[in-house]
Parts: sequence; C-alpha cells; structure tokens
Amino acid sequence: TTGGVLDNYQPGSVTDITEHKGRIFVATPTEFVRYSKPLRQGEVTGYPIPQFVIDIPGDSASINGISSGVNFLTVFTRKGVFVVQGEGPNAVGQGFFNLPNAIAENQGALPGSPHLDHSFGVFYVSDRGLYLVTPQAQVQYVGAPVEDLVNTENIKDITLFDYNNEIRFAGASASNTKVVLIYNTFFKQWTNWGIYDGVTSSIAAQTQYFDESGDASKSHIIMLSSGNILRQSSTSY
Repeated sequence: TTGGVLDNYQPGSVTDITEHKGRIFVATPTEFVRYSKPLRQGEVTGYPIPQFVIDIPGDSASINGISSGVNFLTVFTRKGVFVVQGEGPNAVGQGFFNLPNAIAENQGALPGSPHLDHSFGVFYVSDRGLYLVTPQAQVQYVGAPVEDLVNTENIKDITLFDYNNEIRFAGASASNTKVVLIYNTFFKQWTNWGIYDGVTSSIAAQTQYFDESGDASKSHIIMLSSGNILRQSSTSY
C-alpha cells in the first residue's frame, strides 16, 4: 500500500453491476455484494477484501440484482429486498456503509429477471408480479391492473421510453403470446400490446434505437428467440 491506501483485488464472478455513490458495486453468486474504492479518473477499479464487502444477513441465498437509488443501494434476493445506506469508506478504509436493512419479505426478485432504475424508484419482477421500490424504501405492487396479462417469469426486459413517458415490459402471457406491457409514468396507467407475427418464438430482449431519421415512433426494437428482429412503426410491428 501507499499512504495507507488499501490493496486492489478483483471481484471474481459478477452477476449484476451498478454505479452508486461514486463507486462500482457488483453482485456475486453468493450472499455478498462487493464494492470498489471511490472512482478516480485514469485508474481501474479496485475491490479491497475483506473490508469492502456487504454481507446480506440471514438465509438469503444468492443475490438476484442490485440497483442504485438516490438514497440507498437496493439489493434483491429471491426472498426479500434490502437497502444499504451511507457514503461508504474512502480509499484507506475510513468510513462505512450501514448494515443492510430488510424492507420486504417474500417479495424478492426472480433470478435472472430485469430491473429498471427510474425517478419513481426501482421497477422489478417478483414471483408475485411487478413491483416498485420507492425512494422512501417502500415496496409497492404496481402490476395489479395487468397481472392477468403476463407470466412474470417470462418478463425479459424493462426499458424506459422517456420521449412519451412510458416504461415497457416485454415478455409473454400465460398462453405464451408475445406481449408488451406499457406503464405511462405521467398518467400512471397501464396499456398493453399483443404481438402476432406468425412466428413461433418468444421475446428475448428489447431496446431503444434511433436510426438516422431520429423518429422516436420507430425506435422500439424487439429481438426474438428465433433471431428475427421486430421494429415498431406508427401502425404496427
């Protein structure tokens, strides 16, 4: 070390990653979240051990996701939701993050499911449906109006389409019909699209991409498991 600065180590296997409080946090295939020293321009991230580690308490099994909010870091397991507050230690280990605080039980995130950071909080997918962790560390069930339209295990992507105040959840219904659930953040109302393209495949992912025209109405791209790519138009996919 130089001047008491802690040694750098690599985090090993990573299942999720986010930037929070000016440093990098990574989820591992265990009950541990590791985090880096404060970021500095021109330097790679370093993850001192055992100091820079957050241990999720109890029988939490593996971590299914992490997400950065204004007030705290959110950590998802299959069983629960935890928040971690504080500013964290500096490069010599002075300072700390608070211990993880459980804010919800039996409302954790599905393994491999997407989540989305938004000014409203963190949207995520649970066994029970579509949920939101608010900036006040409250867990809200937001998916009630569309709970019969989708199989939550089949939600593959959550994407913000800010130009029209929409968050779009792409996946499949219980009958395996391709579906996009749309949450309007201005009106706080749900709508949905069914996609009938005659192809026996499922939605693998979605993204927003603007071509040279810059037309936002054509910016929604959906990738299918068959390899086909669908693109939104003003009338259909």
